Amino acid sequence: MTALLGHGVKHPIPDVLVHVGVRIGNAASGQHQFDVYGELVDAFHTYVMDTAAMVSGDAASFMRRIADHVAKTWREPDSGIWEPRIAPQHYTHSKVMAWSALQHAATLAEDGSIHGDAARWRREAFEIRRAVMERGFNRDRGTFIQTLDGQAVDAALLMLPLVGFIEPNDPRMLSTISVIQSELTHNGFLRRYLVDDGVEGGEGAFLICNFWLAAALARGGRVEDAHRVFMTTLRAQNDLGLMAEEVDPPTLAALGNFPQAFSHIGLITAALAIRDAALSRDVSPA
Repeated sequence: MTALLGHGVKHPIPDVLVHVGVRIGNAASGQHQFDVYGELVDAFHTYVMDTAAMVSGDAASFMRRIADHVAKTWREPDSGIWEPRIAPQHYTHSKVMAWSALQHAATLAEDGSIHGDAARWRREAFEIRRAVMERGFNRDRGTFIQTLDGQAVDAALLMLPLVGFIEPNDPRMLSTISVIQSELTHNGFLRRYLVDDGVEGGEGAFLICNFWLAAALARGGRVEDAHRVFMTTLRAQNDLGLMAEEVDPPTLAALGNFPQAFSHIGLITAALAIRDAALSRDVSPA
């Protein structure tokens, strides 16, 4: 990222955002995932705003191309953050991350950091928000759902207040948290979802989901509850403080990739959210 921000070093920017990871033998290598656009533009926006860095022409052009691509294609289905081996779907979390990409890109354009059609990006972001609020929230169940017009919940929905899509104390978010906890918790750990994803075999609980839950609770002012979830999740660390991608809830055995950056990023996110919430209330979680 630093190489893109005008510090004297420039690298050619690819015409498309390439998914970095295991590509040989990985069925997800050719999948389209909207969430990565939101993550990238959000990270870029945070860096620029926090450091007042000068943005290189290549970087500005790259961000504009991403925003234009998202504005044009967000209505299409994708494979979502979890890379299931089924046909692309209209994942609620993916739509929200597309919204995040457009919102942050528009802000960058409005303050002059990049050039682009901020008004168009804002209009498309508005349409995404309307679609999610109308079709991504199941009123009968009282929860946001994994796919537009669907029924199932997904732990990735805990990200909605973390990216600013909805207020943490919005009744729709509070009820979503309650349903997720009720349906996906096993021995204190959250599974991602309970629907068929086309992958054979079972799986454990994903640790980042617990950290998202802790962060969402903290953002909503439930500091003690957030701290309890956080401390429960730390039981999955090994003696060096490292965590795997998943944990087997009954035994706490590490499963999946190890060590997993996703899990550790979640830990940092949750810890900062709990700290900030505690400071705002002038309390220290026990």
